[in-house]
Amino acid sequence: MANSVADIRKHTFTNADGLIFDTNIWLLLYGPGEPIASDWRVAVYSQAFVQILNANCRIDLDALVLSEFINRFARFEHELLREGNPSVPENFKVFRDSAQFVPIASAICVAAKKIVGHCRRVESGFSEGGIEAILDTFANGSRDFDDQLLAELCRAKGYKLVTDDGDFSFPGITVITANSTLYNIDFKPKSFSSSGSVRVRRLRGCPTWSGRLKGAAPLTLRSSG
Repeated sequence: MANSVADIRKHTFTNADGLIFDTNIWLLLYGPGEPIASDWRVAVYSQAFVQILNANCRIDLDALVLSEFINRFARFEHELLREGNPSVPENFKVFRDSAQFVPIASAICVAAKKIVGHCRRVESGFSEGGIEAILDTFANGSRDFDDQLLAELCRAKGYKLVTDDGDFSFPGITVITANSTLYNIDFKPKSFSSSGSVRVRRLRGCPTWSGRLKGAAPLTLRSSG
């Protein structure tokens, strides 16, 4: 069965929707730093998030997604601090044990608690079987392991997945996205310039992504670390 893909700008959310947000979406909503002017996705997903909250959709959260958000947030901040600052340890684990990491850990904690506050916690289903097949697929080099786990969770629980990952294509899953790669159209936002200096509006209380997105490439937020 092929996956179903919906453009998040056109999708009508209802309180019957059970949703899972991919890590890249939480990073765009609650990632580190000040507003980034050139990435139109921040505004698109922020506006969709407001609609989701207003529609009283159920948003569930798996520990895997939260863990990835926390780890990615920390590594991004480490990379930012290292630029032109020789006092920051090159080794991430050394940095994580230093006093320099304390304010970053505090900021990550605040963001993570906001995410948890919007969600219902759910089990990943890891103990329910199928892990051998997932590992076999991973061994072929064709699928990300975490993506496979998330896809299995969506299939098992009937979740619609909100993601910006252009590679996330699994059968039997409804994907809601602004990534044109997934629904194969050439979309150029009219309201946001990819090279302009327009400041995007954010949902109140959402810290904004810091600008580590390189050319707004869909896979930047999926890179492993």
